[in-house]
Amino acid sequence: MLPVAILRFGCLFLFIFFISSSQATAQNKKETKNTEEESDPEIDKLKKTREKLSLLNDIADERWKQTSNEKKRELEKVDLARASELQELSYEESKIRAEKTRLDLELSRMKIQIARKEKELADQKLVSDALSLKILQREQREKWESNVNTAVNYRNNPVENKTLYLSDRVVHLNGIISYESATLVIERLQFLANLSQTKPIFLVIDSSPGGSVMAGYQIIRAMRSSKAPVYVLVKSYAASMAATIAALSEKSYCFSSTIILHHQIHGKNEGNPTQQKEKLALAQEWNRRIAGPVAQKMNLNLDQFVKKMYENNSEGDWMEFGDKAVQLKWITAVIDEVVDESVRQKPQEPPVNTMSIQIVGKKPELHPFDLLYMYQADQYFKTVNQ
Repeated sequence: MLPVAILRFGCLFLFIFFISSSQATAQNKKETKNTEEESDPEIDKLKKTREKLSLLNDIADERWKQTSNEKKRELEKVDLARASELQELSYEESKIRAEKTRLDLELSRMKIQIARKEKELADQKLVSDALSLKILQREQREKWESNVNTAVNYRNNPVENKTLYLSDRVVHLNGIISYESATLVIERLQFLANLSQTKPIFLVIDSSPGGSVMAGYQIIRAMRSSKAPVYVLVKSYAASMAATIAALSEKSYCFSSTIILHHQIHGKNEGNPTQQKEKLALAQEWNRRIAGPVAQKMNLNLDQFVKKMYENNSEGDWMEFGDKAVQLKWITAVIDEVVDESVRQKPQEPPVNTMSIQIVGKKPELHPFDLLYMYQADQYFKTVNQ
C-alpha cells in the first residue's frame, strides 16, 4: 500500500507543476506579445509558430502524462493483483509450513512411540531371555542330576566279600519266557558282547516262572556263544526254564532266600496213540537236552535227577532256597548284597491310577514241536498294564 500512496502523491505533484508551468508560460507569452507588438511580421510569424509548437508540445506532454498515468494505474492494478497473489501465496506457504510442522511433530511423536515400544519389547525380550536362560539352566541341571555322571567300574571279578557289583551291562529277563522276550534278551546280549568282549554281562532275573523250551534254549545258546562272559543273577525266584538258564550259565548268583525250582517238562499230549507216542518221544528228547546238562552238573543221570524231584515233592516240583541251591550246583554262589551301578538314570514315576493287573486264563501260545517248561500253580497268567 505504501508504494501506491507515493505514486498518487507524485501524480498530484506533477499535475500542480503542469498547471503552474502553463500559467507562467501564458504570462510570459502575454508579456512578450506586449513587448513585441511592434515587431516585424516575420518575427510574428515565427512567434506564432513557436507558440503553436509550444502548444502542441504541451498537448503532447499532457497526452503523455495521461498515458503515463493510465500506464501507472494499470501498473498499480497489476502490482495490486500481484501483491494480492503474493499475499495469497504467502498465506498458502504459511499453511503448508504449518501443516509440515504439524506432520513433523506427529512424525516425531510416532518415532518416540515406536522407540518406546521397541524399548519395551527389548526389555521384555531381555526378561524373556533371562527366564529362558534360567529354565535352560534348570533343565540342564535337572538333566545332569537325573543321571549318574560318574564313571562305571567294570570289574573282571564282580563279587567281593559276598557283594555283587553290577555294571551298566545288564539285561533283564522277567515274567514268562516267550519268543518275543527271548528275542529282546538275545539282541541285548549280542549288542553288549559286540561293545566289549572282556567286560562281563549280567542277565538279571527278578522273578520268572519259566516258559517256552525253544525260547529258553535260544537264550542258553546265545549265552554260550557270547564272546563276553554272561553271568546270571536271580533275585526272587527262577523256576523251570528260568532255573535251567541260571544253572547252565558260566556263573550264577542269588540271595540265600532266593527260590530255585526244577521240575520236568510238561505239556498236553493229544491225538491217537501213535501221535501221543511221537509227542512223548519229543518231550523226552527235550527233557534230555534241557534237564540232562543240569543233572550232569549235579553228578547225576537224568533218571536220578527226576527221581530226586519227586522225592522232594510229590508233584515233582523240586524247590530249594538259594543256599541249598548252591550245594546242589544249581547256582554258583550266594551273595548278601548287590551294588547296582546299572541304574544310570532317575526312574520315571508312573502316572497315578494307570497301573492295573489283567488276569489271563489262557496259556502262552507255543510254536510247533515246542513244550512248556514253566511253573504256574494256579494256571492263570497275570500281565501288568500301564
